[in-house]
Amino acid sequence: MRRKRVPGLAAALTTGLALALPVLPAGPAAAASPAAAPGSSLTLTITPDQPSGSGPRTTVTLECDPPGGTHPRPKEACATLAAADGYFERIAPGSAGCTGLWAPVTVTADGTWGAREVSFTERYSNRGCAAAATGGVFRF
Repeated sequence: MRRKRVPGLAAALTTGLALALPVLPAGPAAAASPAAAPGSSLTLTITPDQPSGSGPRTTVTLECDPPGGTHPRPKEACATLAAADGYFERIAPGSAGCTGLWAPVTVTADGTWGAREVSFTERYSNRGCAAAATGGVFRF
């Protein structure tokens, strides 16, 4: 059996594949994490449903760009928020520290992320679950 050759088919396929591949930047810039929006400033509060069961109400400030405020881990918290563009709902939750303990807390975040107003409120079964669900932003 004789094979037929189709002139230019291999070249056309190679060119088509090359054009279909995404162009990725090279070097350290490709691996850089997202930056915090300039002027990002938040007040974060954890309020226990029953103060005697899960500690006192705690409030910290978080400044990003540059990271600071009274938050104990501002660099990590700012990096987590930057990856979610300041939207708490977009933070990938973890499970480390989230136990079966029932000591409900309500967390709030109010302030600005860049030029956008931020107002976030959520209830969790305990402080550890609040910290895990928010990528450590509420770990204080």
